[in-house]
Amino acid sequence: MIEVQSGQNKAFGIALSHVNRIITPFRDPEIKTTSVATISAERGVIYVSTLLQDEIALMVYEKGDPFNAISITMVPDAISPVSVKVNVAGYVANTDTGHSVANGDLARGWESDQPFVEVVKSTFREIALGRVPEGYGFQAIKRVPAQMPTCDIPGVEIAPQQLITGNAMVVIVSRITNRNYKPISVDESKCESPAVIGAATWPSQKLGPGQSAELYVAVRQHVETEGHQRPSLLGTGVSN
Repeated sequence: MIEVQSGQNKAFGIALSHVNRIITPFRDPEIKTTSVATISAERGVIYVSTLLQDEIALMVYEKGDPFNAISITMVPDAISPVSVKVNVAGYVANTDTGHSVANGDLARGWESDQPFVEVVKSTFREIALGRVPEGYGFQAIKRVPAQMPTCDIPGVEIAPQQLITGNAMVVIVSRITNRNYKPISVDESKCESPAVIGAATWPSQKLGPGQSAELYVAVRQHVETEGHQRPSLLGTGVSN
């Protein structure tokens, strides 16, 4: 992973005559370059290939937000294809209103295109990459949402800050901080409720004193708390 300051240039090598992958923190990257290399973008990932040894300079930013731009220079060489994740220090994806509205049809498609366990994993992966899955809504929050389960993790401060809403599930993104005086390993299984379908910590479960990470908790959108009641065949008041 490469971390850059907004506006500062970072150089690294890429493979000559092969496709290289650059993972950005942007959902819809805008690319500015004078290079004749073959360059394309798909869902925040940029693909670059070239047959020339000329350096390739790119300015990349979220469409509509040129103030948080990545400036990178790629140096082609006779090496294996590379996959590089590039982050902008302190960058938080910008939205004009602080939230984006979910598209039920797109979210339903995302969730039905793969087994549901894989949906949860894929959703967590997208969120860890700084992206919102296709069709999902995004909302920054300042209060604990009603969907947040109880997470019994001693000595860990949990601050829910984002809601990512799909068709069948909601993902609550929290900043967690180890307030213990010793290292810990975060046990996500301690986040319990009938609605929880998965939880994960990123980038690592292991946190030293004062260290922080992101906690993702996936919760079912619609949970029947009681359901329809069926009369018991063995209920009280039945005489023998």
